[in-house]
Amino acid sequence: MQLCGKPYRGVVTGLVTDLIRDKQFCGKPYRGVVTGLVTDLIRDIQVCGKPYRGVVTGLVTDLIRHIQVCGKPYRGVVTVLVTDLIRDIRFCGKPYRGVVTGLVTDLIRDMRFCGNPYRGVVTGLYSYTPDTG
Repeated sequence: MQLCGKPYRGVVTGLVTDLIRDKQFCGKPYRGVVTGLVTDLIRDIQVCGKPYRGVVTGLVTDLIRHIQVCGKPYRGVVTVLVTDLIRDIRFCGKPYRGVVTGLVTDLIRDMRFCGNPYRGVVTGLYSYTPDTG
């Protein structure tokens, strides 16, 4: 049995039940309804606040292959998806410390532009970031 591209090591009594009991999904136990394991995991996942539409073989690998951070492919090491994305992100040249639910949304919510909340349109995150020196 392969679970997210790795051999499954858990105890099996009722196969689907035990797979889900042992599954860690973005660092938390998976609570969704499961019929086809990968299908339902992907149906429930949110990436940057939107449903994930990419092709999945190894869950974490493909999520990272498709994710865009600040308009560029994410190349960092991933253990827990949101935690590691934020650990590696640079916001105005400094590590980002804000609370993240939807990645781009929260970065913009926290952005300060000349001391005031930033209200402009953002496409590539750094495109509209002021040069603070």
